[in-house]
Amino acid sequence: MLLIRRLSIASASLALAPFVASAQVPTGWQAVTDGSGEYSVSADGARRDGGQGFAGATIKANVGSPHGSAMLAQSIRADAYRGKRVRLSGYLKTIGVNEGTAVLFMRVDGDGVVQTSDYMQNRPLMLTNDWSRQEIVLDVPRTAVGFTYGFLLGGSGQAWLDDVQLDVVSEDVPTTGQPGGLYPTSNRINDPQALERRRREQEVAYRRAASSPVNLALHRDSGRPVVVTAARNAP
Repeated sequence: MLLIRRLSIASASLALAPFVASAQVPTGWQAVTDGSGEYSVSADGARRDGGQGFAGATIKANVGSPHGSAMLAQSIRADAYRGKRVRLSGYLKTIGVNEGTAVLFMRVDGDGVVQTSDYMQNRPLMLTNDWSRQEIVLDVPRTAVGFTYGFLLGGSGQAWLDDVQLDVVSEDVPTTGQPGGLYPTSNRINDPQALERRRREQEVAYRRAASSPVNLALHRDSGRPVVVTAARNAP
């Protein structure tokens, strides 16, 4: 759980953080680390056999026992999804994640808080796993501003992502997440002024985001893997 907490802190800052320019990652996606320099994030040709795309993405630990974490993620506005149930799915593969976990994640932001989220904390991938389909299903509140999704690695080894999809599903499909962030009680903001400030920050941040998913096929322009860092913000 500690490693997942580190990852959640990084994802909390995604929509609000300033980014180092122009990472060589799949177009439309952003690579985020905790600043340790322990990970590389890139597009990758080791895609799943039988997959629909022509590229995948990978996060690789550059040291044997990293203390930080890294993610590849994307933020979009919630306009077209408010009041609907959304499913994020993708195929994950891991090698040597002996210290930590690899997961898909999705979080919905609005009203100055994390409204609902799922970090696969009850079903993370560890050790070595062949390609397997993972999914997250969340309800998008009518007051949502936007949501952020992707995959995370916290620990040793390497993880891959392929065949990402984001779909609106019926209410017959059960949700997988929980209200609030990874630790809902820690995300409560009791100061009305602070809450209003966070609400405005969310609106400004997601105003720059796309209105629908971009490049779920994970194509990337030419270039080498890089490490990108973002400042941490409190969840």
